[in-house]
Amino acid sequence: MPLTPREQLDIINGDFELENNAKFIDGQAEHGGNFFDKPTVQNIRHEVIDLVNYTHVLAGHRRVLLCELEEFHSMLVLANELPKDIPTPWKDILDKVVKVKKLVSDL
Repeated sequence: MPLTPREQLDIINGDFELENNAKFIDGQAEHGGNFFDKPTVQNIRHEVIDLVNYTHVLAGHRRVLLCELEEFHSMLVLANELPKDIPTPWKDILDKVVKVKKLVSDL
């Protein structure tokens, strides 16, 4: 059953709160000082630059993942169509699953 918009928002807000708290505390431990004394304009500009780069990397990962999923799907279709007395290439299929899982975990 699909989530309601409220349920989706609650998940997003919960994840954000946990990650934001951890990042803030880690940043304080790493850099020290008062967050509100930081050069915010300069920091924001650097963060925006990073974000643009991350979006391009993510788009590349997505393209690779979609190609791998298409190849995996083709392998499953082929395996399903093989006569029952011909061995299915399960090792290749399982190797592809591992590769796809790694790509997804890197996103």
